[in-house]
Amino acid sequence: MGYKIFHGKDIIPNMYELSPEIVEQAVKGKAYKAPKIRVKPEDLPRRPPNLCAGCSHRPLFYALKKLGAFVFGDIGCYTLAVAPPISALHTTICMGAGGGMVHGAMKAMGKEALGKMVAVLGDSTFLHSGLAPLMNAGYNKGNSTTIVLDNRITGMTGHQEHAGTGFTVRGEVANQVDYAEIGKALGIKNIRYVDPYNIKETMEIVKEEMNRDEASLILCKNSPCMLLRRAKPLERFKNPLYAVNMDKCRGCKMCLEINCPAISWREGAGQTKDGQKRKGTAYINPDQCVGCEVCVQVCKFDAIEPAKK
Repeated sequence: MGYKIFHGKDIIPNMYELSPEIVEQAVKGKAYKAPKIRVKPEDLPRRPPNLCAGCSHRPLFYALKKLGAFVFGDIGCYTLAVAPPISALHTTICMGAGGGMVHGAMKAMGKEALGKMVAVLGDSTFLHSGLAPLMNAGYNKGNSTTIVLDNRITGMTGHQEHAGTGFTVRGEVANQVDYAEIGKALGIKNIRYVDPYNIKETMEIVKEEMNRDEASLILCKNSPCMLLRRAKPLERFKNPLYAVNMDKCRGCKMCLEINCPAISWREGAGQTKDGQKRKGTAYINPDQCVGCEVCVQVCKFDAIEPAKK
């Protein structure tokens, strides 16, 4: 094209993380001075990325895991559901890919695929590149199920506004897109809402739609991002904090399966009040718990109870 390249991969690596230090060094060249390192990276505690405490994606993916669904994923915070122990997301290719992949897979497998597959994507991704796949599913007489994880913001990349948030990028009040109406306009006849914090209800509705021999759209309701202050997400929870009743906890580790950062494991042999032996107990960090009650629904022994901050 006539351009002469003076520098490239010799100063900006084409792999791994692109940090502010790398960019600054590339721009300044010899004038660059390395920042003073207060703590060496290798001395920091190793912590894998995780969904925030109280995030509505967590119970939704827990429900999908319990249903044994093959989940076609997308790009967003919810991609973290691929990691154990949730392990409930099976593909991530590019923005908008999940809807097209589940439609194609179900077309290829026919009736055999009913009740086995679903696609998930966030609200901003849905508007960005998820409309066409949904339209294709309706137009081509598909039977795929698409779930929109509506947390009212572009969560993964830093809370950018979009047409579904009701605000412009400058924070001005704007028209708010109605996802259900979009679904109808695209030819989807079966549109359902789920409260992801109600795991039992979510499982029932998702199971019904996955077994339906028509294209369907499921929208998560009242599930804003935990970091979206204007939505006041904590106000929907009736108790601000939960704690483990050590007289009841059997150390079964079921609550650890939701991978909540507020819940940890404490080793130590002991027993419950009714004499059940255990090798340890679960512990809920009061500084991180937001009272979402997901762990309460998972515990089979009613060992997680309301507490006070």
